[in-house]
Amino acid sequence: MGNDDEKNENEKETKTDIKKEDLEKKVQYLENRIKELEQRVEERRTTDYEHASLVGDIVGSIPGFSRIIKVLEKTSPEFRQKITETDMEIKHRLETGWSSKPVVSYGLSIRPLSTRNKSSNVPGTVSRERKKVMLEGSEPAEPIFDVFEKQDFVYVIAQIPDVEEQDINIEIQDDVLDISAGIYSKKISLPCKSGSIEEKSYKNGVLQLKIKREKNVN
Repeated sequence: MGNDDEKNENEKETKTDIKKEDLEKKVQYLENRIKELEQRVEERRTTDYEHASLVGDIVGSIPGFSRIIKVLEKTSPEFRQKITETDMEIKHRLETGWSSKPVVSYGLSIRPLSTRNKSSNVPGTVSRERKKVMLEGSEPAEPIFDVFEKQDFVYVIAQIPDVEEQDINIEIQDDVLDISAGIYSKKISLPCKSGSIEEKSYKNGVLQLKIKREKNVN
C-alpha cells in the first residue's frame, strides 16, 4: 500500500508540474500577443495620422520635402500641432461646404489684369510695394498650392508662410489666378472660368479661397 500511495503522489505532482508549465506557456503567449497588438495599434495610429494630414500631403508632394515633413511630424510637437490645426480648419470648411454668404475681405485686392499697369504706377499700391520687394530680394518663390472643384465653386489652398494678410495680392482673369505676397508669386490655371471670390481666409501661413464658377452663356 505504501508504494501505491507514493506512486499516486508522484503522478499527481507530475500532472501539477505539467499544468503549471502549460499555464506559463499560455501566459507567455498572451503577453507576446498583447505586445504585438500594441505595436500594430501604434503603427496604425502613426500611419493614420500621416495620411490624415492634408497640409503634409501637399508639402510632401514636393520632391525632397516628403521625408523632412514626416520627420518633423514625428519629432516636433509644435510642428505637428500647427499641421493639425490647419488640417482641422480645412476639413471643417470642406465638410460644412463653406458659408454661402460672401465675406468682406480686408487687405484683398481683386482687379482685371488689364488694369495692372495703371495700378502699379500709383504710389503706395500693393503692386508697387511688391515690385520693390522683388528687386531687393532674390527671384520670386512659388507657393505650394492645391486646386479642386466642388459643385458651383473652385477651391484653392496655398501655403504662403511668413507674410501679412494685407500684403497678399490676388488677381483673377478668366481661368487664371495670380497670387503674390512678399517673395511669393504664382499664376495658377483654374479648371474653368471663374468669377468673384466668395470667401477668403489666411491662417497659420495657409491661404484658402472659395471662387465662384462663371456660368456659361450660350
